[in-house]
Amino acid sequence: MSASATVTKEEYLHEAQFALLGCQLVEEGLKSYICTAYAGIRRSGGNAAVIKHTDAEIEELALGPLIRLFEPLSSHAALVSKLKDLRPKRNYCAHKAFALVFFADVRSSIDLRAEFQKVTEARVSAWDTFHMLTPELYSNEVRINAPRP
Repeated sequence: MSASATVTKEEYLHEAQFALLGCQLVEEGLKSYICTAYAGIRRSGGNAAVIKHTDAEIEELALGPLIRLFEPLSSHAALVSKLKDLRPKRNYCAHKAFALVFFADVRSSIDLRAEFQKVTEARVSAWDTFHMLTPELYSNEVRINAPRP
């Protein structure tokens, strides 16, 4: 999209929805990773002090706390960095992006083109992060469910 192109409300909403879908997939992936890792720790008799929450509590956590729980369980520093970068973008989409469409009807100062760029950055970041997280989910699952000698 060129800098001078106009953005319709429908285009903006679609981009914001797709950004939030990517963020939701990241959150669900983190929940799965953490719960699986905790199950492995419990099963192996490992350090139970690492386990901070029940699975039910983990299911209710937002992205920030999930990142904090994920970080000590993963050795993937680049992914952790990407997750931390995603958090404010996700929060922008979740808390401001949709409201702007409705405020744009009554405030002429809202430029959906500039806001569209923000949600596009969030979308790209969310989906890149999800694609980076996916192999970690698989590796974690394989490691935890590997037969014990």
